[in-house]
Amino acid sequence: MGLFRSIRSRVLFGTLALAIVPLVIAALIIGALSYQSAKSSVQQRVTAQLDSLRVVQTQQVKSYFETLKETMLVTSANPTVREEFKRFRDAYPNVGASITATVDEQKVA
Repeated sequence: MGLFRSIRSRVLFGTLALAIVPLVIAALIIGALSYQSAKSSVQQRVTAQLDSLRVVQTQQVKSYFETLKETMLVTSANPTVREEFKRFRDAYPNVGASITATVDEQKVA
């Protein structure tokens, strides 16, 4: 005897199908909506964190260059440093020629 030969089996199967199919469809729809909602939430959170990080790093870079500028101004105002830079500038052509000669000697050897 086949499974669907009796009316009772057909009614039972039809009732189960009418009960299960909508549940499966509802579960799929709810799952898809939940996924989209979670995805959107995570994207918003990540974007907010990246924006926050960008602001902090921008401030750190600005602070670094401001500190560097202040250090250079203080250093350049020092008379000893200014004098040594002048002496270095005057001596540089001699140092450059000496380095070039040393490199040329090493190439030959």
